Amino acid sequence: MIGETLIDAARASLESVQRGADGVAPPVAILWTDADGQWQPIIPALRNAMPQLYVLGSYDPKTHTGPVIWLKCIVEHTLRDAPEYCVTPVLYLPRVSRQDLRAGGDCPPALQPLVELQYRGAVWHQKNGRDWTVDAFLSSESGCGLDIARDNRTQEAMLRALPLLAIEGGFDHEVARVVEKAGAQRHHEVPPPAIRPLGDADIYRHIVSVDEALQGQRQA
Repeated sequence: MIGETLIDAARASLESVQRGADGVAPPVAILWTDADGQWQPIIPALRNAMPQLYVLGSYDPKTHTGPVIWLKCIVEHTLRDAPEYCVTPVLYLPRVSRQDLRAGGDCPPALQPLVELQYRGAVWHQKNGRDWTVDAFLSSESGCGLDIARDNRTQEAMLRALPLLAIEGGFDHEVARVVEKAGAQRHHEVPPPAIRPLGDADIYRHIVSVDEALQGQRQA
């Protein structure tokens, strides 16, 4: 998905779930499970792009957030805060895994009202059935198609950069290298400059500045 932001890519992927096969009723809701809450930093920006996005949490209608019973009412379109009938609500469930909902009777009692939505709705997940993690979505061809290193330092840097990656365009393989450099920079306790996934020249200058900072740190 070169040239798009992470918000664009996530929205397109989520909206693709609601397009069912011909002759099949559309899902009443899209369930988005996120066991580790990795996606939370981009939810405010994504909500601006997807007004039909609702979040499990403490009741706050201004941010489309509420408990399970409130989400159920949103799905049934019985509240003023619900989207139009022709719009499928997306329910973001932080700290909830798909396995939690599939546990049936062993599902935590507070979540049990959502279990039946797996059958009337649809779940946003990877082809292998697992939850979409940030790393999986950024590196998958079904997501952003980036080539991202797997070491812990890079992964930590990627999560820290998530709010910026969410709104900046120009995804390419060099962005992953910039994120990796940011991880190395934090490891050496050098104040990080902005990570900007822009053109090759900008990326090159950023990498050079990180290298120079690291060299200065080693010489100090």
